[in-house]
Amino acid sequence: MENTKAYEEYVKCTYEELRKLSVGETGDTCLARNKQTGELVVKKQVSIEAGVIYERLRTISSPYLVPICEICFLEDSCIVVEKYISGETIKQMLEQRGRFSEGEAKDIAIQILRALQLIHKNGIVHRDLTASNILISTDGIVKVLDFGIARIPKENKMKDTILMGTVGYASPEQFGFCQTDDRTDIYAFGVLLNKMITGKMPNEQLAEHRKFRTVIKKCIMIDPQDRYFSAGEILKELGEKRVGENIWETDRSIWPGFRKNVAWRKVVAIAGYLYVLMGFGGILIAVGDSFKNFCIGFFAMFLFWIVPLASITNFLRWDSRLKIFRMIPKSIRVIIRMIIVMVFMVLGILVLMEYGLEGAI
Repeated sequence: MENTKAYEEYVKCTYEELRKLSVGETGDTCLARNKQTGELVVKKQVSIEAGVIYERLRTISSPYLVPICEICFLEDSCIVVEKYISGETIKQMLEQRGRFSEGEAKDIAIQILRALQLIHKNGIVHRDLTASNILISTDGIVKVLDFGIARIPKENKMKDTILMGTVGYASPEQFGFCQTDDRTDIYAFGVLLNKMITGKMPNEQLAEHRKFRTVIKKCIMIDPQDRYFSAGEILKELGEKRVGENIWETDRSIWPGFRKNVAWRKVVAIAGYLYVLMGFGGILIAVGDSFKNFCIGFFAMFLFWIVPLASITNFLRWDSRLKIFRMIPKSIRVIIRMIIVMVFMVLGILVLMEYGLEGAI
């Protein structure tokens, strides 16, 4: 309690409030001046949970994040002091201009995506990526603002405890369907990109440019599994060569059975993988001990078992990684995967029959 009073007294003595910027549930956000240095700062009162997020952000050095000067934990809230950055939010700029050119929107989008890469890499989901929370500084650098409702995803949790977000930008999972994760920010990014290009929300008008339209539609898919899995994948889609990450390694949903982080699904998946491996090995033993038969059997079983299994479970999310499939509706993609399963199983049987090894199946 004494420490709390000391912190409050310290903040009052150090910072002079100049103007109230906004009013929040946990406290006000104000423009202030450091009495000792004369430096302009933004002082905000946030929840204890948000304070923990800001502590993590304080350790990250990035041109896309506002430098944090101080964090003071009080009894039931937290005071965060950030450096003041001169500029305008995307919302303010849209109110003046109506919309951005496609070139300007792409430049801003790329900076937002690089910020998301860093934020997500540090285990943080913003959850409120809106036109009001993206500042474009006077030197043209994107700054992601307001981590007041950000959170750190937790293992084996089905959905968020508290439902938060801005209507229009909030993804379906923010309304209690499942736990929010990186793809929640991907959804909001899609809405924001459309807003920058058209000046309107996606349900009112979609961007006409084919590339942007494709990106936006995939970002705002209802099912998180159908969206881009990382900011890096969108950067690649937009033609950026310097993605900054191996997008195959950052995909948390590529392994069938591990996509929804549910314990019983993992157990079933592991059992299934072991069963397939044991069956595959048993069949290879059954084809005989000659090297030729072993190679033929391996190839046939690859066609009969592995390719169909990878196809039907969408292993490594291969269909969304191939550009030719991205424009095809999900229902059609499922039908194509089933056709692939049948074709390759027949090919596997034909190979075994050709060499007289059909008894191995």
